[in-house]
Amino acid sequence: MKRFKLTRIEDTDIFTLANENEVCVGETLAEGTFAEVFAFAQTLSEQPEIDLGTGDSVTIGNGIGLTDVSDAKWFVLFKDENVDTLRIDIIRTSGNEIYSLPTNVTQAYQEPLVAIFTRVHAFMLTIL
Repeated sequence: MKRFKLTRIEDTDIFTLANENEVCVGETLAEGTFAEVFAFAQTLSEQPEIDLGTGDSVTIGNGIGLTDVSDAKWFVLFKDENVDTLRIDIIRTSGNEIYSLPTNVTQAYQEPLVAIFTRVHAFMLTIL
């Protein structure tokens, strides 16, 4: 059975879901099967200080929407879609500074956190 981990860079809203063998920056918050890690991730969204975001889902096709981001938004970046080297970043920009997010992605979306969870869950079910 494949095992995964969820990491977070301290004092940020930068999370990575990855295969447990992938090197990731930040503290490991959860490790286990996808179901175990996903269940833990969902509890994070239930914390009152988390801004879940609003609005429609926006597909970012060429990476241009990932540079010079100045609004507070949630993004999901699929960096590696192979189950053995999986890496999905979930990032919330603060709205207080300008961000340039990684553009070396296979898929990228800007959407509320609940929609991100739905997207990641559906994707994982197709590769597991």
